[in-house]
Amino acid sequence: MRWESQIVDHEERPFQREKTLLLSKLYWTAPPPSQRPGGA
Repeated sequence: MRWESQIVDHEERPFQREKTLLLSKLYWTAPPPSQRPGGA
């Protein structure tokens, strides 16, 4: 689905149970019809 994820330690202490989950979605668009497989 083109998501990138990263789990980061809490700022105060790395051994704290609380973590931060960062997600980013890559921007994607369909190619123009002339570049699609099948040429349609």
